[in-house]
Formats: sequence, C-alpha cells, structure tokens
Amino acid sequence: MRAGGIATRIILLVVLLGVAAYFGIYIWNAAYDPVKTIPVGEYTVEDTIPLGGLFIRDELLIISRGGIVDLAIGEGERVARSQAVAAIYEDDTVMATKKEIAALDAQIALLEYTDRRSADAANTTKLDAQISSQLLEILEALSDRDLLGQEGRTLEFKSLILKRSLVYSSDPDALAGRMAALRAQRDELAAQLSSGIEYVYTDDSGTFSAFTDGYENILVPEILETLTPAQFDALPSLRENLAEGVFLGKLIRGFRWYYAAVLPNETASLLTEGRRVRVRVHNDYGGDLIMTLTSKRAGEDGRTVLIFESMDAMSETTMLRSQSAEIIYRTYSGIKIPRSAIRVTEEGVTGVYCSIGLQARFREVEIIYWGDNFYIVAYDPAKSGSLRPGDEVYVSGRDLYDGKIMK
Repeated sequence: MRAGGIATRIILLVVLLGVAAYFGIYIWNAAYDPVKTIPVGEYTVEDTIPLGGLFIRDELLIISRGGIVDLAIGEGERVARSQAVAAIYEDDTVMATKKEIAALDAQIALLEYTDRRSADAANTTKLDAQISSQLLEILEALSDRDLLGQEGRTLEFKSLILKRSLVYSSDPDALAGRMAALRAQRDELAAQLSSGIEYVYTDDSGTFSAFTDGYENILVPEILETLTPAQFDALPSLRENLAEGVFLGKLIRGFRWYYAAVLPNETASLLTEGRRVRVRVHNDYGGDLIMTLTSKRAGEDGRTVLIFESMDAMSETTMLRSQSAEIIYRTYSGIKIPRSAIRVTEEGVTGVYCSIGLQARFREVEIIYWGDNFYIVAYDPAKSGSLRPGDEVYVSGRDLYDGKIMK
C-alpha cells in the first residue's frame, strides 16, 4: 500500500510539473514574444503654409440718406443695376406701417398658394401624411445645412397646415373671404403711405454687403500691380474712418476677388505662379477656397508679396478682410499604420503582415508619408491582394513569415 501510494504521488507530481511547465512557457512567450494586431484605416495628412493676408475687391460704397434704413437685400446677394437695395423711412410709424403691409402680403400670398392647391383639402388622411413628410424634409434639410429651397419647403408646409385647418371650417367660402378681408386691410394701409419712404438704388450690378470697414477705397485691385512687402505692411495705416450711418453697405462689382499676403522668400519659393491652391481660412466660413497664384514680387527685405485671385464663393466671403489662413501645399492620403508594423524581407521588400484567417499574410506597401510614430502607405482600391482599410496588421511578434499559421 505504502509503495503504491508513493508511486501515485510521484506520478501526480510529474503531471503537476508538466502542467506548470506548459503554462510557464505560455506566459514566457506571451511576455517576451507577444503577438498583437490592430486594425488600420484610411488617413489624410496635409502639409500647410500659414499666412496672413487681405481680401481685395472692386467695391463701391452705397451712401445712406438718413432716416430709418430697412435693407431689402441680404448679405452676399446678387443685385442688378438700378435695383432697390434699401428703403429709407421718414420715421418709426412709416416703417411700422410698411412692415404691417409686408406681413399682410405674406398672408395673402400663402392663402393664394393654398387656394391653388386645395383640390384635395377634404382628404385629411392624405393631408396628415403630406404634413409629416414635409416637416421631415425641412428637418433633414436643416440637419444637412441645406438652405437652398428652404423658403419653398416652408411655404408648402404652412400651406398644408392651413388647408388642414380649413377642413374643419363650416363655411366653404372661408378662404375667399379671408383673402378679400386681408386685401382690403392692405389697401387701406397702402393708401396711408403716399409719402415718407425713399428707396436707394444701385448704380451697377454686383454682390451686396452691409459690412463696411474703411478699406473700400484703399484695397482696390489697381494696387496689386505694384504692391511691395513694405507697402503691404503700411496698408492698415491707410484705413479710412467711416462715420456711422453715412453708408448702408457696399456693392462688390464683378465676380473676381483677390487675396494678398507676404511670406519669406524661402517659403514663397515653394509656390509657382499660375498654380491653383486650396486655402483654408481661419474663420466661420467652414470651407476651403480655391485660388490661383497670379503674381509673386520679392522685396529687398527677404520677403515676397503673393497675389492670389479667385471667383470661388464670392457670396460667402463678403465679410472677410484681414484674414489668417493656410495654404494646403501637399496632401497625403492612404492607409495609416504604426511604425512597429513595418517589416522588411530578406529581399528588401517593405510591407506588413496581416491576420487573414489563421495565417499571417505579407502585404507589400509603399510608404508615402513619415509621421512621428506612424506611416501613411499608398492605397489603391483596384489593386487585388493589397493592404485595405479594416485589415488587422501585426505590430508585434517574432519569426513572422508569409503563410505562417498563428495560434
């Protein structure tokens, strides 16, 4: 019994030592030869050139004529020659009457629009569905910041609501009666406005802006032909002080605008005349502007004046003047991978190992950008067998080779 017990204990001890050795080797390999993968994805890096400059346009100040100004044109809207851009009211009473007439006109227009589209007014189920659909369309447009056509969508929604209310009207002629009453009220108010209003008209066609800053007569396109770095520095001192209330806005003539900036000669040499560049403006504009470098003029102080011109986004940039920005000089787009994932084979081929099923598969890559702790490699969606976004690449692990079975 005693001999058998000793043998059993010896066998048990050997088994325990074997299990301990197995786990010890596993832990050792995990600690000193860890195998780790991470997913990779598309990434873009930009080389930029910071600069500060001035927007220059052909601008014509629009003189106000006193009184209470009511602009008829919004910021950045195009206007025709001899178009009214503002109404000048004699006093607050005239202005209030005019606004009341405008409100009545809006109500009448809505009723007329509803009258033209009232054939199915009695079908409440269809109306409810149309109201829900139109409201959803308005909300989606707002979410996407799509303001184009929003006025029409809102008018349609109001019309549907009005038609829905008319379904419960006991008087079939309610719509016509309401229109007649509103027209009579409007005509009565209009008769009171035989005087007290003066309109301001444009002398030319262009883009309207209510923003004036005293540079309108200084920053004109003609100065760009001879502008030097020293003259550029002096431009802020030439700014005019515009008396408050003298001008109600300005007209930007033409479709072309300019941006002037100064850079060190060494930096300016990176850019060539005639090149189209993407310029990111540091403000609420929220987008990049496409400009063409039309002129470079070096000064005697190691700096160069750069003149850019563009016809891009005139209506959205009317309030920009002294503006910092950055030129998107070069763009690198591809797949971002950690530096630790790069391997070089004995044949000198650069690539990464990807986890494909239970195997490590080698994918050749072309490095196009070197970051601090990462690379960007070229990505061609049409190339089969290449590294793709979402692939798992090995960032650690020893003795990897193409086709190796991974546990």
